Amino acid sequence: YHSFDWLSYSKKLGGANNIKRANKIIENWIDKHPSLNSSLWSADLVSSRYINIIYSLDFLSILFDNYLKNKINKFLYLHFLMLKNYHNNNKNYNILNLKALILGSCIYKKGLNNSLELLDHLITDQIDSLGFHKSYNALEHSKFINNLHELKNIFLFFQIPENKKLIFQIKNMSAIMQNLFHQDNSLILFNGSHNAYLKEVNKVINLSKDIIPKKINTNEEGLVFYRDKEKSIFMDIVKPINRTINSSIHASTLAFELSCKGEKIITNCGSINRKMFNDDDYLRYSAAHSTIILNNTNISELIKKKSYRRVPDKITFNKEDKNDCILWSGSHNGYINNFKKIVSRKIQIMKNENVIIGEDSIMSTKANSNKIIYHIRFHLMPNCNCILTNNKKTVILQSNNQSWLFKTSSLISIEESIYVN
Repeated sequence: YHSFDWLSYSKKLGGANNIKRANKIIENWIDKHPSLNSSLWSADLVSSRYINIIYSLDFLSILFDNYLKNKINKFLYLHFLMLKNYHNNNKNYNILNLKALILGSCIYKKGLNNSLELLDHLITDQIDSLGFHKSYNALEHSKFINNLHELKNIFLFFQIPENKKLIFQIKNMSAIMQNLFHQDNSLILFNGSHNAYLKEVNKVINLSKDIIPKKINTNEEGLVFYRDKEKSIFMDIVKPINRTINSSIHASTLAFELSCKGEKIITNCGSINRKMFNDDDYLRYSAAHSTIILNNTNISELIKKKSYRRVPDKITFNKEDKNDCILWSGSHNGYINNFKKIVSRKIQIMKNENVIIGEDSIMSTKANSNKIIYHIRFHLMPNCNCILTNNKKTVILQSNNQSWLFKTSSLISIEESIYVN
């Protein structure tokens, strides 16, 4: 309500009654919320309100009288001044705030050069060298691309010279984005991503024509992926250090997802919308991811307001591309302070057959250290049925269209899980 996101729906419905109702709601909001010290005047809400009103002015202004026109013009200019003040005094701005500021700078012809410099810094700060958004969240990655497209359109409308860095990153990020889907065309579920906006994500991808998926030979952080005609595999090697970019990064280092023949098989549990549910979210815990966990303790400490108090500060990854297979080797020291342990995961992906061989290791960094309980979880999709064999070291996995054998040298148990799509 306070972001005025409802205006887009009102505009789609159209009609004189909807115009009158929308104008009345805006006028009442202006009268009821004059205090600039209120949380309703936060940077994100100011940015959303400003953009939503500007984008809907052609609809709203049909029934403006002079009084309402002046009132809304003053309201909009106040938002622009608030945005300028915010950016002058705060370095932790996001793409939404900057998009609103640039739009205002173009309209009022004030401070555009400074706004463009801020955009250049933001792109450098939030996009890594490979083209990943540093949230390493497929949904946030898509949102960032969409905002870059909107900025490109703003520049075209106001006849601002083409921003080469912006154009390059639209293509670069779109090429990365095409790799972040499973065989069933769902998004990977790392770092808070979910599939609630899958239609919108596909629309963003289709905004760029003739973009082919980007091949990455090696990377030292972020997300690792492999894809052939039948299977897709992903692993998380994110260093969760930048709270300003994504405050809801999950404790999921070395987590693993697998899909094959049009179906997802092994998954992370998924996530809920953090803007709607701000309480502690168990879906962020390590146990909600297909990874190895020591003593039922999160790999990263997740605390409200103090997230990343304890995180892996050293994550290593190595990739080898051989004739018949791909080898991934990753490790982290997230448990070094608690338990004096290093955890590693090796995955061997066969290129010409649907076989994946994995090995997880726990290595002590201190002599005579105590033994410790561990769990290695692989969360299955709801469409997977499983049968534990008599030796309790093999599970038969049956999905809608295929069967898998999951074999291990250790005893396996089957438990209920949760999946949030």
